[in-house]
Amino acid sequence: MGERIDGYDFDTFERPRRVSPYPVDAWSDGSTWLIWRGVDYDGPVKNMQGRLHYYASERFMSVQTRAVREDEREGIVFRFVSRGPRRETGVGHGG
Repeated sequence: MGERIDGYDFDTFERPRRVSPYPVDAWSDGSTWLIWRGVDYDGPVKNMQGRLHYYASERFMSVQTRAVREDEREGIVFRFVSRGPRRETGVGHGG
């Protein structure tokens, strides 16, 4: 059962940032990277692609990914890209 407390200052709470098991700071330098399943990451390719997109969104970036195969190996080629300024599309802006 939970514990009843007298109060809590919700305004000063900071959510702890997750620590990635991957060198995302290095990977997000704009270079093109190739990582192999079972060597550089574990789990399905699609899951790792999803993680890369999550890491990019946390950094206000986008990421380009492609699944690759070489013989029996599976991997991902990817590149993090800085997002440019947001463009107005004119849709839904009353104009």
